[in-house]
Amino acid sequence: LMSRSKSIENLKKSVSVGTGKSIVRSILVITQFSIAIVLIGFTLLVQKQIRFGMTNLDYGKDNVLGIRFTQQLFGKQDILEDELSKFSFVKRVSMTQFFPGKDISHWGLQIENKGVTEHVNFDIFDADPGIFEILDIKPVAGRLYTDESATDKDKAVVNQSFLKANEIQDPLGSVFPGFNGREIEIIGVIEDFHYEAVSKPIGPLLIRNSGNASVGLVQISGTDFNSLKAGIREISKVCHTLSPDFPVEIHFMDQAVENMYRSENRFRRIFTLFSSSAIFISCLGILALSIFVCNIKTKEIGIRKTFGASVKSIFNMLNREFARSVVVAFLIAFPVSWYLMQQWLKGFSYKTELSWWIFALSGLIAMGIAFLSVSWQSYRSARKNPVDILRYE
Repeated sequence: LMSRSKSIENLKKSVSVGTGKSIVRSILVITQFSIAIVLIGFTLLVQKQIRFGMTNLDYGKDNVLGIRFTQQLFGKQDILEDELSKFSFVKRVSMTQFFPGKDISHWGLQIENKGVTEHVNFDIFDADPGIFEILDIKPVAGRLYTDESATDKDKAVVNQSFLKANEIQDPLGSVFPGFNGREIEIIGVIEDFHYEAVSKPIGPLLIRNSGNASVGLVQISGTDFNSLKAGIREISKVCHTLSPDFPVEIHFMDQAVENMYRSENRFRRIFTLFSSSAIFISCLGILALSIFVCNIKTKEIGIRKTFGASVKSIFNMLNREFARSVVVAFLIAFPVSWYLMQQWLKGFSYKTELSWWIFALSGLIAMGIAFLSVSWQSYRSARKNPVDILRYE
């Protein structure tokens, strides 16, 4: 506009701004805010999905520590369990092969079910009976194996997905070959839980009571930071005594769950950065356009105020154009956001709902940004003395 205008017009302060240029301005504002609304909505959805995945695992993980066995801890799990059980703040201890983010073994073999041999596929890990109390896992059929029964050694439980995936109606009493020629018997069915990230479907799972372990789960009491820190310090001392040559890794289970969503968290941070950049650019663009429009309407503002227009009416007049642009941007961004969000959620086997408030909040944030950007300049222009404005013109 500056380069195309003539010198005499610049001196007269009357640069011609036609309808075409007004349309271009509107398109620029609409485009900026359409992109901003899409990114804001996508950021909210990513946050919602990650929170859904971390809080809907269907097992307890609060105040549960995981101790990864070193070479010196293997074979000392009974000693470790006895030493940890002596602490008053330790509620339960379990020796297992399960920990969030740790690879799960997959088996395919023949089982004997009611006199019929069937081929089954399933994920498997070993764990002692304490894991059911720590993770708050309930049986839906049969029973859980316990420490009270000596015959429960080499017993196993399966999840509900085991029945569906292998099309077995009643697995109780089924047996399959284990190690050293010992047979493993299925005695119970448990509720499904997400032993892997929610981006993966819950697979058929078998938990076996065989005594093998690579992780110690410790559920501790305490709600404040100092008591938890003191408890971890005592547990670390015991681990260091049993494994003096190798450092022992101790992590809270909820931290391990968060690590399972490392890629999603990285995606969330990237989109937050994109959204912030888009919002900042939109603010600069709409602020510059508001100053430009206010300068163009200087004479109109002076005439309106001379005829008695209030500051409020002038303020509303200047903001109305940008409000319309944001509304149009929302109408454009809504279907685009909905489609992109649906495509992204397809990557998750278990996903959060695509709530209406995500779109509403995105539009409100964009509208708030627009008003914050233009209101200051609009208020300054509306407050000008009409005598000074007309004298200036």
